[in-house]
Amino acid sequence: MLSIWLSKMAFFALSSLSVFLLLISSSIHTTCASKLNIPKVLLPLARSTRINFTLEATEGCYRWSSTRPEVASIEAVEVDVSRLCSQRAVLQARSTQPSRLTSIILAEDVVTGQVLRCDAIVDIISEIQIVSTTKELHLEDSPLELKIHALDSEGNTFSTLVSLVFDWTIVKDADMDGFLDSYNSLRVLKFSESTYTPPGYISEMERVGKQGDIILVSGLKTGHAKLKAKIQESLYKDVGAAEVKLLILENILLSPAHDVYLLVGTSIQYKVQKIRQGKITGRSEFESKWLDGIHITAQGGLLQVHELKVYEITQVSSVVFQRVSRLPNGTLYVVEPGYLGFKINPGESWVLETGRVYNILIEVFDKSSNRIYLSDNIRIEAAFPEEYFEILESSLNGSYHRVKALKNGLTLIEAVLKSVVDQVSFKLKCLLMLCIYPCFIVYQAAGGSGNFSWSSSNLAVATVTVKGVMTTVSDIGVSVVYAHDVRNPMHYGAMKVYVVEPVGMDFSPCPVEARVGLVLELPLRIFGLLGEGGKWGVEQRVMLSDCSHFDLQVEEETQGVFQLLEGEAFPHTLMPLLHSQTCTCSTCCHVQAVDPASVALVTLGSSKDMLFEGGPKPWVLEPSKFFRNLKAEDENSVSLALTGPTSRSYLRHWVRATCRAQGEQVLALTVGNQPSLTNPYPAVEPAVVMFVCAPPSRLTLVPVYTSPQLDLTCPLLQQNKQLVPVSNYRNPVLDLAAFDQQGRKFDNFSSLSIIWESTKVSLASIEPTMPMELELLQDSNKQKKLHGRQTVLVHHQSGTAAITVTALSYQFDPLTAVSATLELLLVEDVTVSPEAVTIYNHPDVRADLALREGSGYFFVNTSVGGIANVVYQEAQGSVLPVQPGTVQVMVHDLCLAFPAPATATVHISDILEVYVRVVDKVEIGKSVKAHVRVLDDNKKPFLAKYFRFLNLKLSAASGIISLQALSDPSEKDTAIFLVKGLAIGQTSVSAMLVDKTGRKIASAPQQIEVFPPFKLIPRKMTLIIGAMMQITSEGGPQPQSNILFSMANEEMASVNDIGHVRGVAIGNVTVTGLVQAVDAETGKLVVVSQDQVEVEVVQLRAIRIRAPITRMKTGTQMPVYVIGLTSSQTPFSFGNTLPGLTFHWSTTKRDILELQSRHAEASFQLQSEHNFAMRVTGKTKGRTGLKVVLKVTDPKAGQLERKLLELSDELQIQVLHLCRHLQYHRDGVVALSYRVMDCPDQATIVQVDEKGLLSSGSLTGSSSLLVTSQETFGVNQTLVLAVKVAPVSYLRFSTSPVIHNPSRDSLSAIPLGMVLTFTVHLHINTGEVLHSHNSLLTFTTNRDDLVQMGRGPGNNTLTVRTVNVGLTLLAVWDEEQAGMADYLALPVQHAIHPEDATRLVVGDVVCLSAQLLSPQGIPGTWSSSSTGVLQVDSKTGVAVARDAGTTTVYYEIPGLLKTYREVLARGVTRDPVSIPGCVAAGLDREIHEAAHDWPCIVRVRGGFGVSRRHIGASGFRVKRAVCQDAVRLGRIVFRRTHGSRHSPLQLTAL
Repeated sequence: MLSIWLSKMAFFALSSLSVFLLLISSSIHTTCASKLNIPKVLLPLARSTRINFTLEATEGCYRWSSTRPEVASIEAVEVDVSRLCSQRAVLQARSTQPSRLTSIILAEDVVTGQVLRCDAIVDIISEIQIVSTTKELHLEDSPLELKIHALDSEGNTFSTLVSLVFDWTIVKDADMDGFLDSYNSLRVLKFSESTYTPPGYISEMERVGKQGDIILVSGLKTGHAKLKAKIQESLYKDVGAAEVKLLILENILLSPAHDVYLLVGTSIQYKVQKIRQGKITGRSEFESKWLDGIHITAQGGLLQVHELKVYEITQVSSVVFQRVSRLPNGTLYVVEPGYLGFKINPGESWVLETGRVYNILIEVFDKSSNRIYLSDNIRIEAAFPEEYFEILESSLNGSYHRVKALKNGLTLIEAVLKSVVDQVSFKLKCLLMLCIYPCFIVYQAAGGSGNFSWSSSNLAVATVTVKGVMTTVSDIGVSVVYAHDVRNPMHYGAMKVYVVEPVGMDFSPCPVEARVGLVLELPLRIFGLLGEGGKWGVEQRVMLSDCSHFDLQVEEETQGVFQLLEGEAFPHTLMPLLHSQTCTCSTCCHVQAVDPASVALVTLGSSKDMLFEGGPKPWVLEPSKFFRNLKAEDENSVSLALTGPTSRSYLRHWVRATCRAQGEQVLALTVGNQPSLTNPYPAVEPAVVMFVCAPPSRLTLVPVYTSPQLDLTCPLLQQNKQLVPVSNYRNPVLDLAAFDQQGRKFDNFSSLSIIWESTKVSLASIEPTMPMELELLQDSNKQKKLHGRQTVLVHHQSGTAAITVTALSYQFDPLTAVSATLELLLVEDVTVSPEAVTIYNHPDVRADLALREGSGYFFVNTSVGGIANVVYQEAQGSVLPVQPGTVQVMVHDLCLAFPAPATATVHISDILEVYVRVVDKVEIGKSVKAHVRVLDDNKKPFLAKYFRFLNLKLSAASGIISLQALSDPSEKDTAIFLVKGLAIGQTSVSAMLVDKTGRKIASAPQQIEVFPPFKLIPRKMTLIIGAMMQITSEGGPQPQSNILFSMANEEMASVNDIGHVRGVAIGNVTVTGLVQAVDAETGKLVVVSQDQVEVEVVQLRAIRIRAPITRMKTGTQMPVYVIGLTSSQTPFSFGNTLPGLTFHWSTTKRDILELQSRHAEASFQLQSEHNFAMRVTGKTKGRTGLKVVLKVTDPKAGQLERKLLELSDELQIQVLHLCRHLQYHRDGVVALSYRVMDCPDQATIVQVDEKGLLSSGSLTGSSSLLVTSQETFGVNQTLVLAVKVAPVSYLRFSTSPVIHNPSRDSLSAIPLGMVLTFTVHLHINTGEVLHSHNSLLTFTTNRDDLVQMGRGPGNNTLTVRTVNVGLTLLAVWDEEQAGMADYLALPVQHAIHPEDATRLVVGDVVCLSAQLLSPQGIPGTWSSSSTGVLQVDSKTGVAVARDAGTTTVYYEIPGLLKTYREVLARGVTRDPVSIPGCVAAGLDREIHEAAHDWPCIVRVRGGFGVSRRHIGASGFRVKRAVCQDAVRLGRIVFRRTHGSRHSPLQLTAL
């Protein structure tokens, strides 16, 4: 476990260090600017290939660009698609000119905007060179890489030669003519033949058989070789080839290769080694360049020196190259001795261990500390103390000794260099002090120097820490743990560690019961096997030395009984992975007395149920051994018994002790188990209490507070007054308790006889029906004491009454009487006013609470502290705010017991918002009131008395309104401001205040529209009796609200909710229109503006024909309509009267002037009552008269003066001849040019542009336009057109589209649901139509509820959709010339027939029709909005009512109209005598039964008038032809198809 902890600590340390370094790196990185990998790039010019070079920035993301892409282009790679940038880009030479050109490459960082620059230079190659790390190769060595560098004319090296093709060849060296095969000593390799990884472009070139600027070469044999490279690009054919000479040598070594130091007269053996095919072989040919003073022996390689000199030793090769041989050599130094040194192994430490063998070396050094080679003819004498060392072996020259340490202690050894045999004598001396320690053992390491290093021989079996803590790993086996002396690692102790698998486990005998809180130790033994028939012969069962790391799974039958202590105890069942062992354990608690804790006090004859807890439980394996013993000091004065429910766990023990005689004694309870085989050491726990039996000395009476709120007492009781206030509305409960002479409270006094009495039973009485109840109550010490609870009955009257209780005797024995008295004061409960209040959180604000009734002794507090301070003085509580929040102010009546304190909710709040309520519309010059409220955090308003602390103001966003504060005492929580409109527009008002912290709070702006004066249109209307016109409005608020209309005198005219005014009687009357808005808070309607319209109801005195001109040309059209004598009597005044008027038009000469109804061009022929307006067309030249006669349909209506029945008017119209103009048929086919031909002195009347667009000015007159046509075949044509500019004389409506009727009869009304387009044509005074104009046209109707109007694509078009049946009058006039107008009648009727089809009975079959066709003569399609109610055949229109309900039938001609009609289908009453499931009407039972379920078809039969209906279960098959004939004949007959008798069942067609 320690090793794991150290690893974690080490990891934490490294992690911390890594984070620290990373932070430093990041901080440094952010301070460095980004840069490119190269500031300038020199690229060669190439025509057969593209030369690329990769530019890379150190960081960031860049957008790349080139100033001269034709010289060098740049392309981003690894692009970030989200930002369109990259960190790397490929630069490519693009120049084709053999000259030096430069392009600047720019890289802009997309984040910081930093710009990096690189100069890209493209030039031609002037020279190439071959470079390498060496020019010498050894045989069988790794290949040598050769690379080409190219230079420009200035000697600059090109940045890259990527993809440039070179020719590499081995050529013969002229200097090596004497060696015929010198050029065969080298070969060129491909990278694919070696283990080298080339650049990507080299691999690609080798794949296609080309050579690049990099190659590999290797030696074949010793000698020289010459290699030449040339650019293959034709552009560089004049660039000289690059050459390199290489030397190939044998792979030989000289041993020793290092410098050798010898004494005079000594010798050394040299060896030569050669590497061939991975093996080393030896040679011995030598030569010496300085032979003086050195002797080479015949054996070859043995050198002996005679002088102090430096020699160079060189190998003599069997094949000698005079100019190329570079052989390995070594240096030999002949020196004088300087000093001696000692060396020891193993350990290289002079701290030795007794009993261990060591090798001691004596070394000789010169004065420069170079170690001298010691030959065999050197003599060194060494002295080792015999008591410390035993010399086992020594070398001839005395430089090596093998010794054994014998004794621990501190000693010296001495060595002296004497001489070289037969040569030189020396005397060099050296002394060495060393320390010898005794050997040591391992498990607990001892001996040695005391400081050890630890290791394990098998780390897979066991590991050991630096402190000697051994831990097993994962493998089973044996590991040797070593402890090495740190001062001499060769000194160590060892211990074998066996790691085996467990084969068994058991618990040692021990106690298995323990008291709660104490430790129960269960010794667990785990066994393993050693042996397997090896060294031991048989397997041996041994107990494991350490079990702490076993994966032991501990299970408890009862969770939570024991707590496992790590490494100490395993309670209950232990379950290792492979083996298990069970141990049954038990806990027990100390037996203690719970009730009573020490003393129990009872009266004579009473008992006490005593509770003991804890103690041992019955032993689970032998529960019969469990016992509980009771013992008393005097068994005659008390009876003891085990009572209460027997707990299965025996955690509680109830003992009942009953007093038989007065006195005190000790009672004892003992709980435990008897010894048994499975529990040899059982636990036994005792407990004792004192039991007292005594007479009562005094009684106490106190009222019971059922819900005590505070731990406070009534001041009256504190004054020792036996007067307790109680509520006269709740029966108080008095608590009785008994005490002995020592003041101890009785646990039980139920054996006493007790009597209750009241002094004033009219106020409080003791009723026999409410006797005293005895209750065991638990006190603060959890001791149960007997209490008497007596309820006193109160009679809702205030006053004082005394209650007395007396204990007269025991139940069977006499007793000295004991009594107690309590005086009750009956009062009302306390109340708080107000019950809820909201306070603004300001230090100068306070709220007062009034306290009424109660005992007069109160304690006032709050439910939450720190929100408000409450001060109570003289029946009044003052609340001072501290911080926002809601708090309950609680008034506790200290002398009155009642369920809960009187409360008042105090909400202390900061300002949540300021709210402004104002009508959002005000007419200019008028005023409205704005209401400002300040809301708390519950969105409830503060009282207005707090506004003086807030500096409340109301302000407007602009000056179009004025604001004035008003004082209104009736508003308790609102500030009132007067808002007056000064100018038209929209603005907003907002309230501003400042709270106690100085924070400004503004309300949400409230939009206010100051609207122009509200006006009703028309300002005055003239109507005849029965005529109707609608009042509309302008100005007022936008969007306009509903207008409330009222009539001053409803006897003259009437008005409805939408402003329809109808004349009733002659006279003048006023209509008032009110614009109302809804107050957002109160929901009440507020009048924001009003206006009036004068209505004049008249009778027609005379009529006039309104004709705009009386001279018109042939082919022109003109509208005419009827007006009254005054200009105010327009067709709106009488065109839609009820009862209606009829208009009859005629001409004196029909061939000169054609008279047509309006809408005739759309195939409508209006009825005479709608013909107040007509259209006239000039036919031929001449003069004719036009006459109109107005007739009344109901003379009693009084619509004409003097009770006339008709009025008429007539005028003369002259028709002139009209010349036709031609239109060029090549327009749009050829090229046209336009030019206005005017005289120089003539003012400009019109202008034309190149597209032929004419525009007029302010002058009237005529001009000429020259139009030239340029044909494609070379012929030009010219045309001169007359252009006339004239004023508008009148305007006229035309109607489209054309309606087609199968009967070819014109319709008298417009179908419901149709969309009409009205085009306004403007005419000059001759009747000709203006081709262009700029008049501003105004359209209006006398009512807007029957049609929907909308502007068409042009200023002179209007679209009208008919939405309801009825008559609407349409008018148009020029805004600049109000008298220039035209009027139309728009009668709308249903197009779907018959009329009675809208009222059907379930089962009816009806043939619907609509006299409308498409322009191609194709009828429309039928549909129903609810096929479940009415099913319609889409082609024929035959419909069957299937169910009761309302549906809409549609008839649609695509692209033309979609008319509709509502159909109501009603159910029928079931005939009580009819067959179930069949509906019949108008049939007797006999006929009905006979006809039922007959298969029927529809047949046509004329002249049969019986009108009856029958719907049989078999249904009907209705065909189109039959339905059409039935409609034509007027009835449908159902006839029986078999049998001799015909059924008179018929259905008259609707």
